[in-house]
Amino acid sequence: MKNIDNNFNEDELLEEAMRNQFNETKNTTLRLPKIVEDYADSAIEVSRNNRVPAILSAYSLLGQICKEMVFMPKGRGTEDVRVHIIWLQTSGSGKSEMYNFTGRVAEFVFRMLNDKYRDNVEAESAGERHNRFSIHAVKSTTDAALVGKMKMEDVTITDDDGNTTYEQVPKQLYGGLEGDGLCVYDEFEYSGVFKPTQHKQEVVMYLNTLMNSLAGKNYLITKQLAEGGEMYCDSRRSIYATSYIPKTLTTVIAETGLLQRCLIYIREVPVSEQNAIREMLSYEYGKINDTQTPINNFGNAFVEIYDCLKEQYDSVPLKITDNMTEEDIEEAEVIRKKQIITFTEGANDTINHETIKFQNFVQDTRPAVNEIANNFITRMQVTMTKIAMLSCIAEAPKLPKKDRFKLTSKHVLQASHVTQQCYKSLVLWLDSALRADRLSSANKQKLDVFTKEYKKLVENRKSINIEGQTGEWINKSVLLETVRLVTNASPATVYRNYKSNKEYFDEIRHNKSRFVSIKRRGIK
Repeated sequence: MKNIDNNFNEDELLEEAMRNQFNETKNTTLRLPKIVEDYADSAIEVSRNNRVPAILSAYSLLGQICKEMVFMPKGRGTEDVRVHIIWLQTSGSGKSEMYNFTGRVAEFVFRMLNDKYRDNVEAESAGERHNRFSIHAVKSTTDAALVGKMKMEDVTITDDDGNTTYEQVPKQLYGGLEGDGLCVYDEFEYSGVFKPTQHKQEVVMYLNTLMNSLAGKNYLITKQLAEGGEMYCDSRRSIYATSYIPKTLTTVIAETGLLQRCLIYIREVPVSEQNAIREMLSYEYGKINDTQTPINNFGNAFVEIYDCLKEQYDSVPLKITDNMTEEDIEEAEVIRKKQIITFTEGANDTINHETIKFQNFVQDTRPAVNEIANNFITRMQVTMTKIAMLSCIAEAPKLPKKDRFKLTSKHVLQASHVTQQCYKSLVLWLDSALRADRLSSANKQKLDVFTKEYKKLVENRKSINIEGQTGEWINKSVLLETVRLVTNASPATVYRNYKSNKEYFDEIRHNKSRFVSIKRRGIK
């Protein structure tokens, strides 16, 4: 029987090798766009040690406000530049604090853009379609709350003779997914993604649909009405979701395509780090820091980026003719948006080179990890290119006009650095989780041997009753020796296997010997 300690050592060596592989390729001199770096610096002052999620938050907001003016050209295909984020991390480690910061910046930006560019769109009453930026914090996952519902409404009709009649006509009340802005899940574990039911599966379908490219109509959410017909939800939002790490995550990652379409970041925060943060926070009580100034500064910076991009968008002509159909005009608009950013020489080579790094990262992992992680690489490549485009846009306001909106290898490397952190967190977590599952299964097999031999000893009347104690008690040494003979293992191995499953046994000292009894809970 192989010594289980060797298994642990092999796993630790493999994990360390995977960590080092990305570390070796990291360019420590590479900086992200200044607004992203500055944003992260401010965000981690309120959400300690969460720099990667801070960076993701900045790109999520940037992608949302840019999505209507620029598309990613992909041969005959088209992608919009929205970045959907799922951040899974230990409870109480700063996820809410991060959103409080990001949400305030987003509210500032949305208010500015709505006032500046949407004055022609009158504010409409609740339940009616609108196109203004907003934040929808998901509190309910019912169809009505997310997509909307139909309601019969009384309408007064007066004919030419002045006669008045009343009729009931259907009116659509729109749900929270309708419109532009952020769709925020601060308790994504209840979304239905991790605990699917028939209703929740429909919700997952809605989320998958809204993530489809905005070039076309495939992103429109369709809901079949009980009374017949359909209703539509025009959602152009970006998903910003946080949660603790669900127990079903491994299965969901392996079997659900939704997570592959998001930029997922997974991190289990060590207790030592949690304690260090608490110590740091202990000395912040009673202090008052200015929070509004950075909110205003970042808000204005994002609006400046929007203005700069709009200037570029307006400069690219929409090529239409009198005989074009509505579909032709829509396609011409798509082509226009694909021309906003120019990919310079070398950018595509860098995209390919960085993608190969992702592939090499999982090449030597165990087959179970490799199989799952490989499913994410194509979407990682797409997301990396989106972030490269957003990095290019973010730097534009500070450049001369002639140098703006030219995507270079530098932007790809910036984007690769961000996506690497997410992909690395996914692969390492998968490796750790699957290893734990494997060890748990191995322990279960070892436990089965102990329980089987225990029951045989009881049946053969080798147990004793101990005064004041319930259950059948077997001499511990007798049990261990019986298991050793059955498994042909060394005494040291049998003892280690017993220790790994000790929680399933009660143990007591009686007449200078130790006796064990199976705990009735948890063992069948």
